[in-house]
Amino acid sequence: MEYYILKKSTEKNIIGSEYPQIQTMGGTVNRDADDSLYNVYSNKFPDFIPNLNYFIVESKSILTDVLSASMISFGFIVNDKVKNIFEQHKLPPHKFYPATVQYNAKFYNNYYWFFFVSDVLNFVDYDKTSFFITDMIGEKIEDCKETKTANSLTNLKEVLPDDRDINSDLIIFKKEIIEKYDIFKIGFGDYYTFASKKIADNLINANITGFRILSTKKIQTEKSR
Repeated sequence: MEYYILKKSTEKNIIGSEYPQIQTMGGTVNRDADDSLYNVYSNKFPDFIPNLNYFIVESKSILTDVLSASMISFGFIVNDKVKNIFEQHKLPPHKFYPATVQYNAKFYNNYYWFFFVSDVLNFVDYDKTSFFITDMIGEKIEDCKETKTANSLTNLKEVLPDDRDINSDLIIFKKEIIEKYDIFKIGFGDYYTFASKKIADNLINANITGFRILSTKKIQTEKSR
């Protein structure tokens, strides 16, 4: 199975001269409120509906199907066109939180914050995958010799200092992941969002703007070797 990396576009000819395209929010948004999106964590769904009253797109930006935002570090702000494509594929546990976007004084109500949680560590083939510890800029420090299960990898991640992380040059997944997810994220290392060829092709064929879709050798499945 061939996989791709989904990243937010940074090219000026696509998104305009401002990055991120969204740098502020308006309306009833209160950063310190209980329902603030700053109280949402990347690895679990909140027990409240985040207040996204509206995102403000910078005037020098271009309104794209996928929008970059300074206050969103996980998930994607997408319009209904992207939402419809995603919903045709196998997604991890997820929510599409309705999001309003203001651009040059006009409001658009067809956007969503696509927030997903993917626990894929049980699909890793640990006999064929090697991990290592890195410093805060991603440089390798030492090999991880005892990461032979999902639990051991998770436990190691929890005890590492804040300036250390785990990474791998190549992660081999069991073929079962192909039937489970078309999009997922690994909670360490490069923190990339990976997408199957099916999703990547559909995004490209629909001329979706705001995504950079990059081929990768970072992950493979047993079936593709």
